This record gives sequence, structure tokens and C-alpha cells, in this order.
Amino acid sequence: MAKDRRAPYVPGKRTDRWQKVKIRPEQELVVGGWAAGTGKAVELGALLVGVHEDGALRYAGKVGAGFTDASRAELLAAIGPLAADASPFEPPPPRAAAREARWLRPELVIRAEFAGWTGDGLVRQASYKGIEPEKKARAVIRERPRA
Repeated sequence: MAKDRRAPYVPGKRTDRWQKVKIRPEQELVVGGWAAGTGKAVELGALLVGVHEDGALRYAGKVGAGFTDASRAELLAAIGPLAADASPFEPPPPRAAAREARWLRPELVIRAEFAGWTGDGLVRQASYKGIEPEKKARAVIRERPRA
């Protein structure tokens, strides 16, 4: 919670002086594939992303929110030349994620914000924030908070 120091707490009433603030970490992720969507997002519904760990690109989930029309167009232009025949993830992603996937060479890095990591190492509620053109894909690892 964030609040104005001078604002009293008023039980049972909402006020603009007390605000709920969510802290959402950001992480660079390597794009290894994508899936078409439905409706407005038919051309690009979600990115399949990963991080490098123990010398391999590990699947870290999907990023399917945060796109605008402009960012979708930018991403489609960026992923076009990266098409590949096989998944770059080791081990392969779950069948449900891979079923409709179109694979890419793992060279594109994006930045996403998310609610946290799940117990099995996937990003939870990830939202696209942009392409990171200066970041080398091989340098992307799971970022961990300092103790």
C-alpha cells in the first residue's frame, strides 16, 4: 500500500489517498517461438520464451499480453527472418504450448514484466514491454533477487 502520510484510515470507505501498488519484476527473455492468436491478435497471440541455464535454452513460458498494434507489427517484422524448423528449447516445451507453435532461431531478446516465477520455472502473468536490440541472447539468464 502507498498512502498520503496525512491521510487518516477510514474503515469501510475507499479513498484516493490510499493506493494499492503492485510490484512486478522485469526480466529479459529469449524468443524461441510464437503462436497465432484469435480475433485482433490472430497474427501474433503469444511469444514462447526462455532463459539460458546450464548451457541450454530452457522454456520459461508464454508472453501473450501487453502488445499494441504497433508492437505486434514490429515483432512480426523481427521474427520473420528467424524462422526455424525445430524448437530451440531443451528440454522441449509442454505439448500444449508446442502444439500450435512456430519455431524461431533464439536470437531475439525481449523485456517483459510478470507477477513472478511458478514452481516449475515459468513466468506468471507476463506482459510484453519491448524488444532489447542491444542484448545478446546467450547472455539472458534467469535473474534472481539478491538475498
